Amino acid sequence: MNARISAAPSAPSRADIKKAIRKLRGISLKGKDDQFYRLDRRSVSSYRLEHDWCNPVYDFLRTIKARGGKVVYVDVCGRATGESLWADETYTFSLQSLDRVFWKEKTATHVQGDLFNPRDFYGFIRLLRKKRVSPAFVTFHPVAGLQSYTPWSKDNDPVYDLIVFQRLANNLQKMIEILKPGGFIHLGKPFQLLYMDMWDFLNHVPRKEWKSHLWLKTFCRKMRCSLEQGFSGDQDCHLIRKWKSSKKNRS
Repeated sequence: MNARISAAPSAPSRADIKKAIRKLRGISLKGKDDQFYRLDRRSVSSYRLEHDWCNPVYDFLRTIKARGGKVVYVDVCGRATGESLWADETYTFSLQSLDRVFWKEKTATHVQGDLFNPRDFYGFIRLLRKKRVSPAFVTFHPVAGLQSYTPWSKDNDPVYDLIVFQRLANNLQKMIEILKPGGFIHLGKPFQLLYMDMWDFLNHVPRKEWKSHLWLKTFCRKMRCSLEQGFSGDQDCHLIRKWKSSKKNRS
């Protein structure tokens, strides 16, 4: 994904991988009780869609409702609920437990888990599959609380960097796989400014040519999705849409 990651051994040793995983788990264990980890969005409306994205998303959700379907909203790394977007059901996944949250809705199922632990996140995906849930709209904003995971702060460890980004990519792939065809993922950047984009930022490279955007564009094409770049408030973000059929759909 970037120069530092590509410098990592193509096959890291088992000892280096275990060391990186222990580091991740240690951060997560501390984060479960850390007040720095904020769950401050109560509603999906707080994610503030880019203006040009509102109509396509709203129209898709209204169409599902008009056809008698069920609108399911999923919030990854948060506890927001989807009533303001006509969601019939909400599922959330976040590191801290529900007792941290003082709002409860009957339509919401809150799951506690570690985003970087495959057993936890894949268990969340299995829950959605078991309930035959196909989300129409997903917010995936791994920002609040993830400052401690920032790769560049971890002793210049290329294996750690590789695992952080690979875990995030794997989780995004799993979420796309269960996303309803035509559905959307509102994706936030996991770290405010990735070091892989630092050179581009300092040299005034257009955002659409930043390394992270180009990587994500290639990733989405392989997953049969379209990709648009925009902002959520002042935060750089992307809107992913799953193609409605096996034939390429750029809408």
